[in-house]
Amino acid sequence: MDLAFHPIASVFPLLDEAQLADLAADIIAHGRVNEPILLFEGAILDGRNRYRACQRPEIAALKIKPRTRDWTGTASEAIDYVWSSNFHRRHLTASQKAACVVARDVLVDRLAAEARARQEAGRKAGGRGKKKTLARSRAQVSEGKTATKLATLAGVGKTLVEQAQQIQRKDPAAFQAVIEGAQTIPQVMRTIRRAAMRPVAIPDGVYRVVYADPPWHYGNAGIVGEELGQSDAYGRAERFYPSMTIEELCALDIKGRTADAAVLFLWVTSPLLAECFAVIKAWGFAYKASFVWHKLAHNFGHYNSVRHEFLLLCTKGSCLPDHPTPMPESVIAVPRAAHSEKPQEFRRLIERLYDGNAETRLELFGRAPAPGWTVHGNEIAEAV
Repeated sequence: MDLAFHPIASVFPLLDEAQLADLAADIIAHGRVNEPILLFEGAILDGRNRYRACQRPEIAALKIKPRTRDWTGTASEAIDYVWSSNFHRRHLTASQKAACVVARDVLVDRLAAEARARQEAGRKAGGRGKKKTLARSRAQVSEGKTATKLATLAGVGKTLVEQAQQIQRKDPAAFQAVIEGAQTIPQVMRTIRRAAMRPVAIPDGVYRVVYADPPWHYGNAGIVGEELGQSDAYGRAERFYPSMTIEELCALDIKGRTADAAVLFLWVTSPLLAECFAVIKAWGFAYKASFVWHKLAHNFGHYNSVRHEFLLLCTKGSCLPDHPTPMPESVIAVPRAAHSEKPQEFRRLIERLYDGNAETRLELFGRAPAPGWTVHGNEIAEAV
């Protein structure tokens, strides 16, 4: 018996090898396949994993054959049946749930278009055509195809569904990988953003003051919170801009673009506090002191409520402040604004401590032009 899988069934992922082995062991223990394999249009609608298990040598040797029966309902009813039989029984991640509901929505659209084409062909041939209504599934799935309603059906956040729709359009292979659980939606979106990133050459010049807010890469940090709709402090940064690894940041030629006596103000969060010193060294600087931005608000963290961020002061050669007094406070309390946007109080602090202009001051990874600074950043390049 050689059967294909119906597209309706492929909305959901197959069992992995370990799960399939468990299913095979259960079949062997009972000496039979308890539930029949359901066929629709000559392909498997329900029972793909039972069918796969029966292809394994240990079951084939026992000549255990699954029973089959045909689905007698419409395509619309088949979609509803597969969804209700699988969605709540499966241990799906939030990414998989979002991808499955989008896959179902796309499938309903395709089958509806095929049904309309058959009806039109039937009318042109002088008959009524074979009608397979999809109205009920269409209403249940999207009711207007809004991401909000799809998200409600899947029980996930709207953003995750919107990103799943984007992945489905741009990269079907990656979309299938999400359904199968090989990747998460945040991971795929980061890959898409990185591929779309336009390299921006660091402006020529020799700078005395450098102010940097790097797009730190946090690996998988924040993915769980992101999928659950939590506002985590770290991983969510990569939803806003392509990140860079420590190695990629170290490779930037900052050392060759700074004066023999220069100062670096570097933003970094707690998880990367140790790792950032490799970047400081590669850029030709040495750590001297730190400022703490107290954000006055809770932000999700893995070990504590994250209410702060560090601004490290590092020097190259001898570069003491031009105006050391009055001495600034080391902890500055300012409410946070848009994600990753740093308060202007810190730029003014730097300008008060060190004299300069656009020829001597460089801002790295800036988000907007700033008077008296040469600003380098992805968003700056996109705006030009």
